[in-house]
Amino acid sequence: LEQAVARQLSLRLDRVIGPDRRDRLAREMAVDLQTESGSRRFAVASRCDAAVEVSTDGPEATFALVWAAAKLALSLRLVRVRDGSELWRGRHAASRSEGTFPLSPLSIPIGAIGAGRFHSDADVFPSMADDVARRILISLPDTRGAFRRGVARR
Repeated sequence: LEQAVARQLSLRLDRVIGPDRRDRLAREMAVDLQTESGSRRFAVASRCDAAVEVSTDGPEATFALVWAAAKLALSLRLVRVRDGSELWRGRHAASRSEGTFPLSPLSIPIGAIGAGRFHSDADVFPSMADDVARRILISLPDTRGAFRRGVARR
């Protein structure tokens, strides 16, 4: 999920520290990002004064022989690290399904094959994560290059 959010954020912000780089830097700096003081030290050292908090209830999968479904709900918060102020927030849920209702003897194997393929597809949740992150971040203003263009000033 964090990779999908970082990928989509990089389309709207000039600088994004993704989860892999964040974890590596936190280890090198010996800071615990779960604490306020650790987050503040990390923000100062990396010259990044905002952080995105990602939360989810977890992916949900349902399989019923002739029908399968997947659901992913995601919430994002952009917070200013120094004081914890919320700068922006968004939430979205996506669901997908495959299969059919068994209305005839022929629809049972067709539905079972479609539901089985869907249920065993390892790409369903990663693609849903990208879709959900993209949908949420639509409402975040695109600031790439805004300071260079003179649109946003401090």
